[in-house]
Amino acid sequence: MPTFAFRAAAVLKLRRQEEEAASRLRAEAAAAVDRAERHVSQTESLLAEKLREGAGISDPARREWYRNWIVRQRQDIARAKAMLADRRSALGAATTRLNAAHRDVRVLERLRDRLFAAWQLAERRAEQKELDWLGTVRHAMAERQQEENR
Repeated sequence: MPTFAFRAAAVLKLRRQEEEAASRLRAEAAAAVDRAERHVSQTESLLAEKLREGAGISDPARREWYRNWIVRQRQDIARAKAMLADRRSALGAATTRLNAAHRDVRVLERLRDRLFAAWQLAERRAEQKELDWLGTVRHAMAERQQEENR
C-alpha cells in the first residue's frame, strides 16, 4: 500500500516559517512597546519629581533653569508619546500579519488533515475489500472441498 503524501507539504513548511517569522516580529514589536511605555513612564515621573523640587526654589536664576528644563522635558514626553503611538501601530500591524500567517497555516493543515482522513478511509476500504475477497475465496474453497468429500 502506498504511503500518504501531502503534495503541498513544501508550501505548508514555508507558511510555518512565515508564521514563525511573523511571531518573532510581533514579539519584537511588543518589546518595543514595553520599552517605549517604560520610557514615557520614567520621563513623566522624573518631570513630576523635578516639579516638586522646583516648587520650593526661590533663586530666580535657578527657577529659570528649572522652567527651561521642564519645557524641554515636556517636549521629550510628547516625542516619547508619539514614539509610543508609532510602536503601538507597528504592534497592531505585526499582530495582523501574525494572524494572517496563522490562518494560512491552519488552512493548509486542515486540508492535509482532510486529505489524510480520505486516504485512511480509502486504505481501510481497500483492505476490507481484500479481506472480503479472501473470505469469499476461502468460502468457495471450503464449499468445493465439501462437494468433493461427498
